[in-house]
Amino acid sequence: MTPSSGLAAAASATANTTYRLRYTETLSAIPGVALTDSDRRFIEQGGKPLVSEGAYDHSSLSGYLIPPKRAGGDTREHRLVQGELFVGPVGGPFTKNQGRFETLGYAVLGTGALLSWVEPWQMLTRVQQPETFVPTGPDTYRLSVQENAPPNPKVSFGSVPITIEVTVSGGYIRRVTLESPNEIMMIHITIDFSDFGAPVVVPVPTPGATP
Repeated sequence: MTPSSGLAAAASATANTTYRLRYTETLSAIPGVALTDSDRRFIEQGGKPLVSEGAYDHSSLSGYLIPPKRAGGDTREHRLVQGELFVGPVGGPFTKNQGRFETLGYAVLGTGALLSWVEPWQMLTRVQQPETFVPTGPDTYRLSVQENAPPNPKVSFGSVPITIEVTVSGGYIRRVTLESPNEIMMIHITIDFSDFGAPVVVPVPTPGATP
């Protein structure tokens, strides 16, 4: 078995079980980039870790995501119950979204080119095709890519570099770290996976009411 096939097997095993998720996001300045006072304050505030908690079970299309409180950001809780998505303030009340969903609102954690890497199902699918990942240790792998952000009518991000590092342990993906710059700062996101195979129990909210 090659190192890359071991990574693919770990990604497949992770995708086909339940898991808990912990996202930690921080921001840092890019050396040599001139900043306004407003930009500097924003980055200094973003230097403090923002932690999100979640869980997911693809077999039942159920899970939850609780993002951190952040100024000007999306702080809504997302609950997915057998394909039905409920969104609202942490703890409720919730609004039921129309349609059937296979994933949670991970756009609250990453935008632009990072979006397909913070959404775990998409990310694990991509890691299962790891021919471009380079082993950096017995259980660690790295990929550096240029990614195009999805179309946005308000701003054009263009192509941005992303570095992805994956750690495998016990046959599962244990940690994924992402680093990507924008015009003024570096974005750092760490995704920790745990509690593989544990039941994911998501209370069904009553739309418009606090459960």
